Amino acid sequence: MGATGAREFGTAEGLGEMGVVAVTVVASSRLVRTLSLSVVAVGASVAVPFLVHLLPGGQGVGASLLPIFWAPLLAVALLGPVPALVAATAAPALNHALTGMPPTFLLPGLTAELVVFTGLSLLAGRGRSAAGAALAAPAAYLIARWSVGVAGAALAGTAVDPLAPLAGLAGAAPGLVALAALGGLAAVGGRAAHGR
Repeated sequence: MGATGAREFGTAEGLGEMGVVAVTVVASSRLVRTLSLSVVAVGASVAVPFLVHLLPGGQGVGASLLPIFWAPLLAVALLGPVPALVAATAAPALNHALTGMPPTFLLPGLTAELVVFTGLSLLAGRGRSAAGAALAAPAAYLIARWSVGVAGAALAGTAVDPLAPLAGLAGAAPGLVALAALGGLAAVGGRAAHGR
């Protein structure tokens, strides 16, 4: 204590106490923010596919528009890496538990695709122009689908046909266009949200 009875913050004792309080408050507020944003991302990852499946055509519309990929993509730019990866990891199982979609046999592969897609989007999305992000999002989807398909075949001990995972992509063309549009919008929105 100084001559006036006030704590001197120049001493090691005073700095140690203040440092712990400051670090605890900052860490706690960051944790609360990350958890809150993760809840938002997971909620969007459940709500968007559910709403898309309500459109005429139901499951077929979902398979062609790829709505389960939308929220993690937007979360990459707007919410950050942890909420995006939490959403990618939780979305298939939560959607299945609430709606029965996707079917059980698709859960492991779709979860892996979403995590790879989100990781690639995180790597590709930082600092990209809207046009670059618009190209990166469908590319991340294609790479994720191909790599998870080939890895799944290899792990199952079946013959690996490198083109098999890309079969049926014509049906997903509207989803690739949607991912391109959302990727570009997310890049613009992410820059605005982060003051860039």
